[in-house]
Amino acid sequence: MEETVRAVKDWAQSMILNNLKEFKGELNLDTLLKKTGDASKVTTSFSTYGSRTLPSSGEKLDITLGKIKKYLYDLNSMAFSTDYDKLTYKPIRSNFYVVHKASAEAYSYDVKGMDPNNAVLIYGLGGPSSAAEEKKKADFFRAYLLACDRYVDYNTVVVTQPGTITPPNENGHPITYTMKQIQLGSVGSTARWTMAQLTTSTDEKFCLNIKIPKGSWAAVEGMRIPLFTAYASSK
Repeated sequence: MEETVRAVKDWAQSMILNNLKEFKGELNLDTLLKKTGDASKVTTSFSTYGSRTLPSSGEKLDITLGKIKKYLYDLNSMAFSTDYDKLTYKPIRSNFYVVHKASAEAYSYDVKGMDPNNAVLIYGLGGPSSAAEEKKKADFFRAYLLACDRYVDYNTVVVTQPGTITPPNENGHPITYTMKQIQLGSVGSTARWTMAQLTTSTDEKFCLNIKIPKGSWAAVEGMRIPLFTAYASSK
């Protein structure tokens, strides 16, 4: 038995030595990649992964590179663009902009289609419109923050009469929107512009009115600020 084991061992050693002699000429120890070696010159073939999936520890290199390529591919050129207007979902964007010089008579401007799912930052400045005082530039600044409360009256059912427009509702229950305004600040003794009370329109959007009194000029802008739920649902 011992002789048999010795014979198998000698045969195995002989095979290993012969194989090493055969492949010795093909092995280049300078380029042989060790477990802790330098892989900077290693090449691999890979393709774009089917879905956006994070790389996992222990997976094959071509799979990892394919996953990275998928993320970069889906980013598209917009991820590296500096043109804010080309973005589909803008965190903050202009809602309206009013500039007017009310020299002869007061000016009124209606802002329509304000989405109640968004908060709105409204700010503006103004000054006297007479030629003698206009050089003094702005002497008034005011800012508001508008936010909406949405209430569904589940105890009431909307009844629409023929020929009338159905009011805002959720499964037949009327919806009431209450836009709350918070004055963030005001500087100046003479108001060069004012904001009228908000009203609800039938398309579930809001309207407001900007007034510039006679003898004043004003520049007023509204910036839409998506609430968290509105921004998440738009993605």
